[in-house]
Amino acid sequence: MRTVFYIIVTPNMTDRLLEFVVFLLWILTSTIAENVVTFEHTDDRKLCTYFENTRHVEMEPGLVNCSWYTNAACCKRTEVTSVFSSNMMALYLATQDCQNRVNYMMCYFCSPDQYRWFKERKVHICSSFCDSTHAACKDAFYRGVRLGDIYKNGTAFCQAQTFEVVSSINCFKYDPTVFGSAHHLVIGHILLIPFIIEAVCAILH
Repeated sequence: MRTVFYIIVTPNMTDRLLEFVVFLLWILTSTIAENVVTFEHTDDRKLCTYFENTRHVEMEPGLVNCSWYTNAACCKRTEVTSVFSSNMMALYLATQDCQNRVNYMMCYFCSPDQYRWFKERKVHICSSFCDSTHAACKDAFYRGVRLGDIYKNGTAFCQAQTFEVVSSINCFKYDPTVFGSAHHLVIGHILLIPFIIEAVCAILH
C-alpha cells in the first residue's frame, strides 16, 4: 500500500511557500554557477597568459629541451626550436645542475601554470629558484668573466633577465624531477642569454 502525502495550502501559507520556492531556486542557481566556474578552471582550460590569453594549454609533441611540457604546454614546437637555436653566447664550465636550471628557466613560456605567475607582462619567479641557480652557476664563465662576479646574488641574476623576484606561492619555481640522468641540451653546451625574456619575446613576437 502506497502512502500519499498532500500539502494543503491556505491563504496564509501562500507567501511563505513562495518564499521557500524562491529560496530553493536560489540554491540551485548558485550550485550551477559554482559548477560552471569549476569547469572553466580545469587543467585543459588554463589560459596561456604569456600569449595574451589567445591560447589554452594543450598537448604538444616534439618540444626539444622543454620535453617535460609535452602533455600540457602553452608553447609550440617551432617556437622552442627557434629559441634554443638562436644566436646566443655560451656559458662555459657550467655544471650539469647549472645547465638544467638555466634550461628550465628558458622554457618558462611553455609552462601550463604561467597563468599563476606571468602577470603584467613579467615572469614572477621564486626567489629560491634564483638563489639556487646563482649558487649552481656562479663558477661558470660568460664572455670570459665568472658569473658570480657579474651577478652578486640570485636576485641580481634574475632581475638582469627582467624577472620579477618574489617570495610567494604563485611564482615560477624549479622542478628538478623533470631532468633524467641522460638529459642533455640538444645544442651541445649550455647557452645563456643575458636577457632571457627579451630574447624569447624577440623570437616569438
